[in-house]
Amino acid sequence: MLEFIKILLCALVITIAITKNGRDLFTHLLRKSVPLIPYSIRKYNYLGCIYLPLPLNRYLFHCLFRPYGIENNMLSSIQKESWKGYWIVNSDDRVCLQEPSEHFDLVLFFIHGGGFVLGSSTMYMETYQLILNQLKDKYNVKGAILSVEYSLSPDHVWPTATKECLAAYQYLVYEVSMPSQKIVIMGDSAGGNLVATTLLQLKNQRSINELKEMPPLPMPSSAVLISPWLDIRLNKSEFEPYKSADMLQPQQLELFISNYLPDLNSMTDQQRSMRLSDPYLSPATGDYTGICPLYIAYGGAEILRVQIEPFIERVKGQCDVTVHKGHNQVHDWLMHPIMAPSYQVFHEDCSQIIHWISKMIK
Repeated sequence: MLEFIKILLCALVITIAITKNGRDLFTHLLRKSVPLIPYSIRKYNYLGCIYLPLPLNRYLFHCLFRPYGIENNMLSSIQKESWKGYWIVNSDDRVCLQEPSEHFDLVLFFIHGGGFVLGSSTMYMETYQLILNQLKDKYNVKGAILSVEYSLSPDHVWPTATKECLAAYQYLVYEVSMPSQKIVIMGDSAGGNLVATTLLQLKNQRSINELKEMPPLPMPSSAVLISPWLDIRLNKSEFEPYKSADMLQPQQLELFISNYLPDLNSMTDQQRSMRLSDPYLSPATGDYTGICPLYIAYGGAEILRVQIEPFIERVKGQCDVTVHKGHNQVHDWLMHPIMAPSYQVFHEDCSQIIHWISKMIK
């Protein structure tokens, strides 16, 4: 009997691994069960991933966040010479992608997080669906998402991802002819960093050698930064008060930086300081005068609040800023139920962002 059970279990594992329906079932079970685990346990499981090899970490991310089932019907891949990504729309609206500027009231230009080394453009399908459905049902706004599949480190180091995000935005403005007042740019964590650096490049286009010969690129209507990683310069002692509560830890940030900027160790202290202070790497050091309205959300219990709060106070005098501080929430709790304490908190807090976005388009 024991041997029969072993054979049955092996057959089940093989079926899940090699069949599409099996993989879909596995992803479904993961997505639905993990948020039910108490956060204190989830946190330590997440922290354990720090010590896994990067390929295994990426595989686990893929298993947990990959699109499955009807989510695949929302995707239309796009591949250009200098970047790639996905259009994400409700399945009934895919025909509208032939002329997006004519059919959509809003395009959410999205840049995912993952420390520049993890994640994908389709990793937040549950959140994308919530955004598109609420925009349509509550605000009568027909939306589409253009999510950038930027190149990950260590295979592609800074500033590759920065350049790809700007190229994707240029495509949206010039090839798609989407009016800038209908574009909202949004990103989480490292993606929030890339949103901020994209905004700075748009603002300073005429003073950047690589960009000044381009036709002028307009600012989007607004931008949303979720738990943004705004300063690559790390002062680990600042993080101490929040380390015990957050999923994100200083040693993870160090690992991400070593992959994103592998040449740091070969620099002098002065060179390293200058590199890390570059506003197109640490956008907290940039000038945001004249930037579009910002919505900045962060958790009261996340370690990056020590960067985000001073940034908010500084840019309040430079542009219009709306702040959403999640009481006792951790890093990226707004991006997926897995990071939130409950489905209710995830939905309620996402709804606040969606409401703000609906007011930004003209």
